[in-house]
Amino acid sequence: MPFSSQEFRESAASYEFEVITSSPGYPQSNGKVANATTTAKSIMKKGKQAGTDIYLSLLGWRNTPSEGMSSSPAQRMFGRRTRTLLLTTSYLLKPKVQEDAKEKLLKQKSKQAKYYNQNTKELPPLQTGEVVRVAPKPGDSRKAEMV
Repeated sequence: MPFSSQEFRESAASYEFEVITSSPGYPQSNGKVANATTTAKSIMKKGKQAGTDIYLSLLGWRNTPSEGMSSSPAQRMFGRRTRTLLLTTSYLLKPKVQEDAKEKLLKQKSKQAKYYNQNTKELPPLQTGEVVRVAPKPGDSRKAEMV
């Protein structure tokens, strides 16, 4: 709800950024976020049980390269590794531009889409007067209309 308010739309217009939301009826689009949230909660829970600093645990996770990528989330965001308790040379802490990160992400997304869509098929076109059944969304009190 906060991202669909009038105030948010006005802020987006004044700061000139585009708002792209995912569909609540299509939970696969939120998979990456849900996975990241689950992982972060798990790391925090394990850190608390072990009595260690949960922020250092989260920092370690952010410094770990992502699957299918040669860099960590921190490297992609800051252009360099972030400082941890592990010894790191000063050369690795200096920013370096990674121009191919966006290209790698697009390549990975297209590969995922290929596997996700491999068993799809084209449906035959609808004919005028043909009966169409649509399941209503949960909580939608309106009756479905026939076209």
